[in-house]
Amino acid sequence: MTGKTHLCFGIGVSFLALRPETLGACFGVLAGAAIGGVIADIDMPASAGKGEGYIISAAAMMTTAAAFAADAATGKNLIHEILNGADVIRFLGLALFLGLGLAGALTAHRSFMHSLLGWALFTGAVYLAAPPLTGAFGVAYGSHLALDMFNKKGMPLLFPMKRRFSLKLFRADGIADKLLLGLSLPGAAALIVTALIRSA
Repeated sequence: MTGKTHLCFGIGVSFLALRPETLGACFGVLAGAAIGGVIADIDMPASAGKGEGYIISAAAMMTTAAAFAADAATGKNLIHEILNGADVIRFLGLALFLGLGLAGALTAHRSFMHSLLGWALFTGAVYLAAPPLTGAFGVAYGSHLALDMFNKKGMPLLFPMKRRFSLKLFRADGIADKLLLGLSLPGAAALIVTALIRSA
């Protein structure tokens, strides 16, 4: 599946699973899911021309900008609510997350980043760095792995073991991807709007 599909599907599944009740929780789910849904593809080679790195960066920047805009509009401190303070553990989590991201960017596509080990380590790093983002990040990252299981190329879910798993049903950018994106985009938007109305 493409980055756009992973992004929309991950956000939608996270809002559906976590049902945030406050404005801060909504932005936490949006931020965690936006990053978690696409981070596994940080290992995409630049020559692939898919723009996955740009999607990851744009998702992180847009959710951060939205949280700052919401802070300004509501007079609340949503950023503080999401991060819940900063201490040594938070900085260690952030350092671990950045280190794992760098390591992932240097690995072959569909290796460590597309494994349960990668999912667990990244989700653990998010838990240390920003606990309120953990659930959405983990759900969206997991949705990325689940969607890629339908791809014809295998994934090493049990990395570092070399065995690859795949249902071999679809191509990464084929008709199924376009259909899923067409369903995920409005679905995610509806779930976000519903959550924002519920939190008001």
